[in-house]
Amino acid sequence: MSNWIIAAIFYTFIIGWSFGFIYRFRSTITGTIAMILPMVCGMIFGFGSRTIIGIAFSSNLSLSLLTSVLIGILAGGIITL
Repeated sequence: MSNWIIAAIFYTFIIGWSFGFIYRFRSTITGTIAMILPMVCGMIFGFGSRTIIGIAFSSNLSLSLLTSVLIGILAGGIITL
């Protein structure tokens, strides 16, 4: 199994667990934590997607950087809904 597939499985597990945890305990989350959690999830998702996209498209790293930043912003926005 190649390294990027292992990284994809790992980050998918971490992101799925994080989103599930947040949605499960959504009613008990205070205001400060509700602000910090989307930022953390966005950073985790952006870092994971940067690792996978950076390996897959190593010829154009600036495009993979911008793509992963947008994915992280989108993930942070989705978790606030």
